[in-house]
Amino acid sequence: MIGTDTLASRIDFSTVHHVINYDLPSNLNQYVDRISCTGKFQKIGLVTSFFNDQNWDLSKDLKELISKSKQEYPTWLEAVNIEGANHHDAGD
Repeated sequence: MIGTDTLASRIDFSTVHHVINYDLPSNLNQYVDRISCTGKFQKIGLVTSFFNDQNWDLSKDLKELISKSKQEYPTWLEAVNIEGANHHDAGD
C-alpha cells in the first residue's frame, strides 16, 4: 500500500508492521503520524526511512525523538546533525 500523510493520520491498520518512508516529511509531527501505525494496538513495528541531503533540517529532531523513545538510531545520524549545521552555515 502507498499512503499519503492524510491517510497516515486518519486510518489505523492493526496489521501494519513495517512502514517505509520513501520521501521523508518536512517536519517531525508528520513523521510521527506516518510511523505511529506500527506501534498501535500494542504491537512492535519497524520503520525504514530513506534519508538524503534534503532532510538535514529534520535530522536533529529525528535523532532526539529516536533517543527519547529508547530506540536505536544509526550512528551516521549524529554526523548528519553536525554536517547539516555546517551545510546551512555555508549557505548551500
